[in-house]
Amino acid sequence: MSDEYQHQEVEEQEQQINVQDIKDSIYGIVDKEHIDVELIRDLIQKIQQLEINDAIDSIKHENYHIIRLMCREAGRSIDTQLVTEIVQFINGVSNEIKEIINIIIEEQGFKWIIPNLFMVDERTTALYYLDLINFILTQDEYSDSNSFQNEFNRLDSIFLESLIDLALVYNGYYDTAPLYKCFYTMFGYQKNTICDNYSPLVRKLYSIQKAPEFGPELIALLNRDIEYKLLPQCLSLINDLFSFSQEFNIGCFFYTLDIKVIIDIIIREIHNLDEMDPARWQYLEVLSNIIDHSEYQKLEYKVQDIRSVVSDLLDERSTEKDPISGTLAQTILNKLQNFSL
Repeated sequence: MSDEYQHQEVEEQEQQINVQDIKDSIYGIVDKEHIDVELIRDLIQKIQQLEINDAIDSIKHENYHIIRLMCREAGRSIDTQLVTEIVQFINGVSNEIKEIINIIIEEQGFKWIIPNLFMVDERTTALYYLDLINFILTQDEYSDSNSFQNEFNRLDSIFLESLIDLALVYNGYYDTAPLYKCFYTMFGYQKNTICDNYSPLVRKLYSIQKAPEFGPELIALLNRDIEYKLLPQCLSLINDLFSFSQEFNIGCFFYTLDIKVIIDIIIREIHNLDEMDPARWQYLEVLSNIIDHSEYQKLEYKVQDIRSVVSDLLDERSTEKDPISGTLAQTILNKLQNFSL
């Protein structure tokens, strides 16, 4: 046996022993109800040394006991640095183990995630919390549970106001990514809100005088790939912001230039999207709603272009293949009869 082969064999044995030692130290906490700060940091470091499959096995051990202990300690701790480290760790593994989200819900995670989101000193650190909140809000498989609804109810008026204030801070950044994370949280909130009329978010946005300042970026987001498959919620929020203004006869949330930009985007998307694409239906619904708005009726922006693009949806082949688009297109054309040519 060559020296090189023996050396490799020894290394493999040492690695196996090291992995088992790490697993044993993790499994050794199974009977604990709480663990101290240094042990949490030590366990995080050890898990990060493991190969992905070994790490997953360790995290899943005894019904995710290590995650439950971390959540409990985060809920008790006044050390925002520790809580942030826990959030970063959970963010790092939740894409591989989505069941962790259910554990966080069961352990009443929003009870400590939300306060720490707005307590951290560095605004960039808050992004870790937004990532975790967004991931929780967009996991459909858990949203029907009573535990989730109880957690979701923690996103109250104070939370919404603080979130909008944070978005206004990020609105001043050159990098738009932090602001967009706030938008995703708003969309996730919309996704899970059940109400007969306008959501508390829509009402809160109209109650904060400076909120329209990030309206242009909300519209600009439609020109990008929206994460978490939240395009429907983005369009729904924009639609409700127009409807609320018109219904209650108050100034539109969006500036005049924003309205022109969204019309341009809608015309493009209606033209480009495939037949029977639900996104096209939503764009048509938003367009129909905008046309009803008094601000648009003053502008009469690109009326002929709108007529042209919706008329293309009304030929016999199109209406037969996509009757929903045809019905919406005809409604829009009827509304445009009162506009100048």
